[in-house]
Amino acid sequence: MFQRLKVINARQWLIGLAVVVVVLFIGKMVIEQVQEQPDYGKYQAVFLTNGQVYFGKLSGLGGDYVTLTDAYQVQSQGNVANPSPAPDAQSRLTLARIDQNDLTRPEQKMTIAKTSVLFWENMQDDAEVVKKIDELKSK
Repeated sequence: MFQRLKVINARQWLIGLAVVVVVLFIGKMVIEQVQEQPDYGKYQAVFLTNGQVYFGKLSGLGGDYVTLTDAYQVQSQGNVANPSPAPDAQSRLTLARIDQNDLTRPEQKMTIAKTSVLFWENMQDDAEVVKKIDELKSK
């Protein structure tokens, strides 16, 4: 009878351990889903590990890739005679939709490896970039 009691206790212990593992796994999944999500009514600035910055509507943070729709990028229009990196009166930064590249004609949607995203942030409606996007969209 004493051996049978040990077997029951071992089974109960294994069942208890399995329940704890399942609860921890479900808890991890819930925590990952609850992480801060983009405000889908706003634009986000997405900073990549290669130094590039894109602006648009970010989604799909749960997988290995994120999606940026209505995407824009800052472009420099500098003086050809003086291609110095320092901005001057003859060079300026502009905001352009990513589909304005005549060579590749990409869609207005980007799929970015999550490992390439350094960080992202929601932008306020009165941010200069958001005002410029609204201005470009109204044209």
